[in-house]
This record gives sequence, C-alpha cells and structure tokens, in this order.
Amino acid sequence: MIILRTFSKLYGRAGLRAGAAIADPDIVEKIRPYRAGAIQMTGMVGARVSLKVKNLVSQRRRTWAIFARTRSVS
Repeated sequence: MIILRTFSKLYGRAGLRAGAAIADPDIVEKIRPYRAGAIQMTGMVGARVSLKVKNLVSQRRRTWAIFARTRSVS
C-alpha cells in the first residue's frame, strides 16, 4: 500500500508543488526512479510546517468564509 499526500489543495500550498509518498521502504525504492525530483528548501519547509499545524484546514475554511461574507457586503 502507498499513501500519497499532496499539499496543493487541502493545505493551500499549490505553488510549492510538494507531495509525499508513505510506504514500506521496499516499495519506496521501487518507485524512486519515477519521482518528480527535488523541491526547493522553502517548499519542503512550508510542507512540513503545514503538517504540524493541527487546525490549519479549519482555520483556512473560516478565513475563506469571512472573506466571502465580506465580499458579498461590498
């Protein structure tokens, strides 16, 4: 089994082009030749920080809801 994570939509990090594959080390070695390549250090730091913030997704949803209400008032 391979678990794939992307930071594009859920974490709001589309510009980073960061993702992760979690699997047994043997499987990871087999798919290693197909990886997209290294990402910039800033992208890796942004992705790691996103994983550490437990309520990041709910915070973003609240922020967007406030923004949407503010736009409809204007």
